[in-house]
Amino acid sequence: MRIFYIPLVLALLLIIAIDWLIYRKLKKSHRWKKGWRRAHVATALPLTAGMIFLPFIPHGSASNQVLTFIMWFLFIFYSFVTIKFVAFAIYSLSWVKSLPEWGKKFVRFAAIATAAILAVIVFFAVAVTPYRYEVNRVTIEFENLPKAFDGYTIAQFSDTHLGTYGDDTTFVAKYTQAINDLKPDMICFTGDLVNRRTEEAKPFVPQLKRLHAPDGVLAILGNHDYDDYSDWDTEKLKLADQQALRRLEEECGWTLVDNRHLFIRHGNDSIAIIGTGNYGGSSKNNPTYGKLENSYPNLNDSCFKILLQHNPEVWSQIVVGKTNVDLTLAGHTHAMQIMFKMFGLRLSPARLKFKHWGGLYNEGKQQLYVNIGMGMVGIPMRAGATPEITLITLKRK
Repeated sequence: MRIFYIPLVLALLLIIAIDWLIYRKLKKSHRWKKGWRRAHVATALPLTAGMIFLPFIPHGSASNQVLTFIMWFLFIFYSFVTIKFVAFAIYSLSWVKSLPEWGKKFVRFAAIATAAILAVIVFFAVAVTPYRYEVNRVTIEFENLPKAFDGYTIAQFSDTHLGTYGDDTTFVAKYTQAINDLKPDMICFTGDLVNRRTEEAKPFVPQLKRLHAPDGVLAILGNHDYDDYSDWDTEKLKLADQQALRRLEEECGWTLVDNRHLFIRHGNDSIAIIGTGNYGGSSKNNPTYGKLENSYPNLNDSCFKILLQHNPEVWSQIVVGKTNVDLTLAGHTHAMQIMFKMFGLRLSPARLKFKHWGGLYNEGKQQLYVNIGMGMVGIPMRAGATPEITLITLKRK
């Protein structure tokens, strides 16, 4: 887990300013007792002090317990920032001198009601939504799909981030059972099994082993699976842990399509599954671990091809218009763990960072599906971004 310092500093300055204004307002008000001011100070000071010292914690070498504490602290802090900022912005309207007294009372009530609603949303984001799942069924048509694969089904899941769950296997067991219940022809995992180290996945091996499909469980690695988010004494130890993760996935009965390809054959027809190591894309923190051109001999041949790649940015950068890859499956974005659905539309701040952040996209005859993942990283919440299982049905036009 990386701490993003610029948002952290901006949030810190914002909350200090708001806290100071709230304190001054409480001090001037005759209707509020000293206890309210003390309660405000008692909550504001520890959070502010914690955010000041947080960047100095060596999180790269920290234990999972320390990282879990950091995640929860960030969650609490940013929740307070959001609720206080919105409520304070509304409440400040009551200071308008021309506003009648009944209007001022209504504004104050609206501020309190808004804070309460946001608190409920936060509760659901941390205690309810992350432990539900949603099955999205998608049918995609292709003119060149081999006849034997008409109606072929693929269950895609992504970004499990198993370290988030500690050793509690309850939700993972329910999630993997839901995948099996779909009875897909093939299961594809598009990366980020863990947060930092292979040991995070070990409690979940029995659940991962249960995943089954006639044409197997195919997997690739995501940016978190290369141990770049943890400090290592030597490069040799880091590489050894990378290999341990690969062995763990293979012991679960998965086929790791790591910078290579394989063919799925039904009768006289076949399709190619291509897997590539994670591409860093526009992010400077994520190295590139694979090359598409080295994973398949001729990317412009007539064979029907499905690419498994963790980072969806690859699709627009090196797939569309440059290859004959028909379908790309990706993950990585999490929809930034915040998504709202209204009137059939899906809204997420992920739009500001990713051109393709969730769902189905197409350009010409080439298609991309981005799964918003299962787990959590950074902060332990999913606001509206329900863990996703995608069931893709391939149809011949």
